[in-house]
Formats: sequence, structure tokens, C-alpha cells
Amino acid sequence: MKIALLAAAVFLFFGCVSNDYKPPEKNPLAAVSNYMVYYGRNHLNALKHYDLLILQPELYTDSEIGELKKARSIPLAYLSIGEIEKNRWWAERIKESWLLGKDEVWDSFYIDPGNSGWQTLILELIIPSITEKGFSGLFLDTVDMVDLYPDTRSAMINLITRITETYPGLVLIQNRGFAIFSKTAKMVDGILFESMTSSYNFQTKSIFPLDQQELILRIRRTAEKNGVALFALDYLDPLRGEPPVDLQQRFYRIARRYNYIPLATDISLLKIE
Repeated sequence: MKIALLAAAVFLFFGCVSNDYKPPEKNPLAAVSNYMVYYGRNHLNALKHYDLLILQPELYTDSEIGELKKARSIPLAYLSIGEIEKNRWWAERIKESWLLGKDEVWDSFYIDPGNSGWQTLILELIIPSITEKGFSGLFLDTVDMVDLYPDTRSAMINLITRITETYPGLVLIQNRGFAIFSKTAKMVDGILFESMTSSYNFQTKSIFPLDQQELILRIRRTAEKNGVALFALDYLDPLRGEPPVDLQQRFYRIARRYNYIPLATDISLLKIE
């Protein structure tokens, strides 16, 4: 009886999820079967082998982006909307009163996504500088700062809403920010689950496993309900150049089970696998 009840519970939890989910054809990411996150420069020929690319916009010219698009790749520009990095050209325009705190790991600063000055900077200066180069869309990073600052959740939703309303033709992928995904799912084309089955410890410089099965399934369900493409990213061990074999196999197995497109890459994001 206990075994039967356990089997029934497993079916209720996993059984209602189809194993062949793909985003609908109207989703611009529907045909994507692989992708690369690369924050380095050059290697255009290697990049052309990927359906989807997430790149640093300052490092590429409009002609290079045009070349990638001719190869039928979809180039997206990295854009941090919840943190400010010191090396960005717009960093000097940021006022201290806009900031909420410091991210010691990345030496960056959390910013209030609801600040009108920050929103104006994004909508009127940063995104236009990206679209001028021909990027197909944006990779919205640091959305998960709302986990540290829960009071900013409504403001982050508002910021993403304003981006979609101002630039309706841009392809958007949200990185994490799962606390607000049920609200933003109808606005984005893809969701990236960074650190799906393992995470990186910056102090020990090592990889350790994570058990997030329930969260993986919840995000999958929300994505399927809204026609959002699913992507997963885990990191390699920088000392060995690869994750432990068992962790890598586990990552690909779980990601593919729930129809996430997987990528295991270097933590620096400066290598093309």
C-alpha cells in the first residue's frame, strides 16, 4: 500500500508534465536547439554554429552582429537590470541614491529597478545603443536581485513591462528571478535557469550539487503555460576544466527530462565549448 501511494504521489507531481514540450511557433526561440553564453571577443566562425548567442554588446560591431544573423544565429545582448557594473559606459551616470547595496562577489552594486532615472537610462540610452548594432534582443540578467530585496519585486515587473512595451520587437530572455516569473512569463520569450543542478563556491572555487527538482518543475510548468522557451546553465570546474562527470551527466539528464536546452560552460563565460 505504501509503495502504491508513493507511486501515485510521484505521478501527481511529475505525471502531468509532458516530455515533449516545445514553445509554440510564434515564439522567436521556438526553433532554437542549442545556445552559447560567451562574454569574450572574436571567434565569429565558432559562434555561427549556435542557434542562439548571448554576448556582451560593447565587444561587437554592427557588421559582426550582421554576420552572425546571416548565419541564422539569434544574437542577444547582455543587460544587467538589477545591478550596476563599474566597467559599463553608463556607470558614471548612476547616482548613489539609486543604489541599494553592494554585491561583494562581483564587486557590483544592486540598483533600485523602480528608480525613474535608472529606467530612463535603460529605455532611452542603453537599449538604443544595443539595437543600433542590430542585436535581436536582450538577455536580462540580475533579475534575481528581487530575492535579496523583496520590496523591489513590483518595480522589477514594471521595468520589464516598460521594456516590452517600448521595444515590442525585441526577443527577451530572463535569467532566474523566479519569484516574479509567474508575472513576467507573459512578457518574455525565454527563461534561463542558471545553476540548475549545481552551483559554484567562489571561496573554495569548487562545484557542489543542488537538489531543486520541485523548482525545476514549477518553472517548467509556468513556461509551458505561457509558451516560454526553457534554457539551463551549469558551470564547469575551473580547476579541472569540467564538472565531475557524475554532476555533468546529472545536469544534462535532468535538463533534458524537463525540456530545458542545456549548456555546461566555464564560470568565466570566456570559452566557447
